[in-house]
Amino acid sequence: MFDHQGLSSLFNDVDGIWFPKSQSPGDISYPADGHNDCFAVEESSYWFRHRAESLQSMIQRYPSQGPILDVGGGNGYMSHFLQSKRKMILLEPGVAGALNAKSRGVDQVICGELNDLESRFGEVSAMALFDVLEHIDPKKEFLKTVYAALAPGGRLYLSVPAYSFLWSEEDVSAGHFLRYTKTSLQNQLSRYGFKSLYLGYLFSWLPLPIFLLRSLPYRLGRTRDESVLVEQAQKQHTGGSDLISKMVYASFGFERRLIQWGGSVPFGSSLIAVAEKPSSPE
Repeated sequence: MFDHQGLSSLFNDVDGIWFPKSQSPGDISYPADGHNDCFAVEESSYWFRHRAESLQSMIQRYPSQGPILDVGGGNGYMSHFLQSKRKMILLEPGVAGALNAKSRGVDQVICGELNDLESRFGEVSAMALFDVLEHIDPKKEFLKTVYAALAPGGRLYLSVPAYSFLWSEEDVSAGHFLRYTKTSLQNQLSRYGFKSLYLGYLFSWLPLPIFLLRSLPYRLGRTRDESVLVEQAQKQHTGGSDLISKMVYASFGFERRLIQWGGSVPFGSSLIAVAEKPSSPE
């Protein structure tokens, strides 16, 4: 599926980025400037770094054959982070995100939707949905499409925001539909035929400040301008300075070690998971 010949039958190569010859309708709810807003903070963000290293440890514990298709991979932060250890293919519908990923150094970038690969469904060896599922209306049954795209025995790596009680104006602004728990995500995966292999949380001490500083004001009807939300989100990702970002990153070191040692974090503001499409019907 991912060799040059296979891609050239579906996509046109434009300056190192593959664009679909026929565009599928989009399913993802995402802010127009979201990619560039994230690109401005990703490299200095404790949040992105901790999530990337934790997901890398999880993937190493539950490896898959072949490349990982990073669906909705945005600016390519995760694809670039992981490609030193395994082959990654970024599939990003936003042109801005695809361009940012290529400039970052992601080797293979496809600017398109998962449905653009429909003729090769059943052949994808592994797929990643890193903070993507929450941007897609559950009524569209996107996981059904993911299941169809994966080869038998193929693995799915996910991260999603956790807990509905943490819902806030930031979720609305980001284009989220849901926040998840272990149970709700496992139920969703099971509904579409997946077998859950691993579920755990990240950012264990963030729920309280998120609830107090975001969720509670939102429940009380306090709203802010979009520009203020973006500015505050950028500050929160770095802690306001490089030193604070490094200190916050260090404070989550026990989570990274726990995942490396085979455990899972029992509580946090994000949820990570591994699921598998069974090799044969159960």
